[in-house]
Amino acid sequence: DLDLELERLPPPTEQVWQEPAPEVPPPAAAPLTPPQMELPQGELVSGSPILILLRLSPRPGRLAVKFWIKDCQTRATVDGPRWLLEASPEGEQPSLLCFRTQVTLPLGCLEVSFEAIALDLETQRESRKTRITRSVVPPHPLLDEKIYAP
Repeated sequence: DLDLELERLPPPTEQVWQEPAPEVPPPAAAPLTPPQMELPQGELVSGSPILILLRLSPRPGRLAVKFWIKDCQTRATVDGPRWLLEASPEGEQPSLLCFRTQVTLPLGCLEVSFEAIALDLETQRESRKTRITRSVVPPHPLLDEKIYAP
């Protein structure tokens, strides 16, 4: 009788254990890359306007850049923070989004730190900070007269 029961049972199946595949975060959950910052070449002159370009890799969601300038001597924020919300495709690198802002460095600063982070406005995630520190020269004396003339 026991032999008959064993014959009726299905043959044992071999089970192979597989390690679960690692979870790959969706693109929206991947870390934000810090903005790439571009400043004008040469000397930065206080009291003169300068154009700042900040570039980000595109990704799903609404992206923004938070940008500010600190005086390295006093550690005070001398401009910003500014929220840059409008981006355009970059001409030289169409795969990047480009945020632009124009700033005027205050008189009296000798060294400033330009700082920025990228933000995903939907998830409130932030990138690491990008920082560029540059020396600032005072304006030419003839420009001084124009600035302080009544």
